[in-house]
Order: sequence, then C-alpha cells, then structure tokens
Amino acid sequence: MQIKPDEITSILRSRIEGLDTESANLEEVGTVLSVADGICRIHGLENCMSFEMLELPHDVTGLALNLESDNVGAVLFGEWDGSLTRSETRSMARARSARASPGPRSTRLPVWSSGSP
Repeated sequence: MQIKPDEITSILRSRIEGLDTESANLEEVGTVLSVADGICRIHGLENCMSFEMLELPHDVTGLALNLESDNVGAVLFGEWDGSLTRSETRSMARARSARASPGPRSTRLPVWSSGSP
C-alpha cells in the first residue's frame, strides 16, 4: 500500500476547514523546567510580558521577570516545592496584571517590601 501525498493533503484540508473557530479557546501554556530558591524557569510562554502574573498548580502564583529567548524566569509566591517541575503554567488574564499606575505622591516616597510607603 502506497501513501499518496494528495490524499493526505485533501484529508487534512477537509478537517481543518471543518473546525469551529468560534468556540476555540486558545491559551498559551508553558512547562516548568526547574524550581530553585523561589525562582522557576518556564518554557513555552512566548508572548509573556515582563511583570505578568502567572498561574501555577497548587495555588502558586508567579511573577515573570526575566524574559529570555527560550524561557521565562519567574518569582514564585505561595507555598512551593520541587513538585512544580514539569507542571503546566498559564498566563493570567491581562486585566489582572501586576502593573499599577503610580499616584502623584508615590513617585517621591520609598516603598518597602511589604508594599507600604
């Protein structure tokens, strides 16, 4: 039995044309490569922006800081351990970004790590 490229092309084309694009839910999913000292390396989040909040398993939240060409370095918030390795990571909604616009007085005041001026 010989495989004909034209048949494969026509089958793939018919299946792609039959997809329902309205109900498709596209989201970027990354994989945790390593976790150490509260920092994790994530592969697969190509459209991640700096200071973007990331959702990890076990109610752990990450903050993307180091954007490299092949991975993202993120600080972890919450109870984490080595079991996060090879787990899926999703970017949180853009509306829930960690960015905050500074007020008129906040540009002159120091802010401590607790968040209070």
